[in-house]
Amino acid sequence: DALPICRNREQVVADLDASLADLASSLSELAGINRSLGRDEEALTAAQESVYLYRQLASVQPEKFVPILAASLERMALVLRDLGRHEEAFASIGEAVALYRGLVNADPEAFLPDLARSLSYLAKMLSGLGRREEALVQARESVGLWRQLAQQRLDAFQPELARALTTLANMLSDLGGHEEALAHAEEAARIYRQLAQRRPVAVLPDLAASLNTL
Repeated sequence: DALPICRNREQVVADLDASLADLASSLSELAGINRSLGRDEEALTAAQESVYLYRQLASVQPEKFVPILAASLERMALVLRDLGRHEEAFASIGEAVALYRGLVNADPEAFLPDLARSLSYLAKMLSGLGRREEALVQARESVGLWRQLAQQRLDAFQPELARALTTLANMLSDLGGHEEALAHAEEAARIYRQLAQRRPVAVLPDLAASLNTL
């Protein structure tokens, strides 16, 4: 009789984890919808609850839920930034970056784009806190990763490389590194011009933004 009871208990636990995962996913979606509607406080409440649930799930099934926890922390950081809660946003994106670094060590092909993206957010949040030298370090690392990814899959990652180059150019300019900033801005503009030949409507706003940094 003990074996069926054990199996039933395992099934109950599995069903509970699945229910929590569904709830966490729906809360994450709700946070995104509220943020798109400008309802930042409601977005934060949903995002915080989603992160709490994914943190619990990741402690039990890390391989499955640590990547989702990292993404949820990143989204929560953006909501916190929108609300002007910059220190909390920095803490959240910092934790996401740390998780993505661990994931990249295990599976770089799957998670390198996530790390590159989260580093760009981290750079911008550090810059917003006035920590410009630290922001520059993260922005450089992000550009390096996007460049590496673009060498492997040009069409998929070239737009992200151009955006990262524009961010780096702006940060260098703010710190007085105008010559290096100009070189990165010109590279970004060249990439956007190439992309605009294939997708003009989608790319022209980014091209205009990059030209403003020249």
